[in-house]
Amino acid sequence: MEFICRRVAGAVHSGGNLIFAQNDERLYSAIGRRVSYVDLKQQATNAVGGNFEAKAEIDRLALSSDGVLLVAIDIEGHLTAINVERSVVLYRFALKGRCLAAEFSHDDGYLAVTQGRFTGLWLAPARRRRELLPFTKTSTLGGAIGQAVSLAWSPTSKYLAVGSADA
Repeated sequence: MEFICRRVAGAVHSGGNLIFAQNDERLYSAIGRRVSYVDLKQQATNAVGGNFEAKAEIDRLALSSDGVLLVAIDIEGHLTAINVERSVVLYRFALKGRCLAAEFSHDDGYLAVTQGRFTGLWLAPARRRRELLPFTKTSTLGGAIGQAVSLAWSPTSKYLAVGSADA
């Protein structure tokens, strides 16, 4: 059986992933070039990042475990980091291609992003320290036979599992 999400809170859901916040109060969704969330307790819908709009349709979303930092990646590989609490765009940069999966580690120390057969590990910005470059690439992991399409971190954030499409 295959289920396709056609509408999320009245707005047309064009693609990408849906994310529940850790406290299960918000559901984040990419709607075209914007990101919105549905507050499930208040039954209200709001846009994330104020006037934020990506360069192309948003394809992947990743949310830090504390629910403060949201990463939106469009189909062309442009990454935008948004502080959800303050509704401010913090940082933008371009990846080298389309991203098929993105996931923060459970300790919010790293962001893993898949591109083709490779997975890039980025040092995520710390909440209490100011940095000139919020995301710093630490390593690139290979070894996938097909395109890397899914990611899963261990509960201790020590191990990362990468799933790829069958060749």
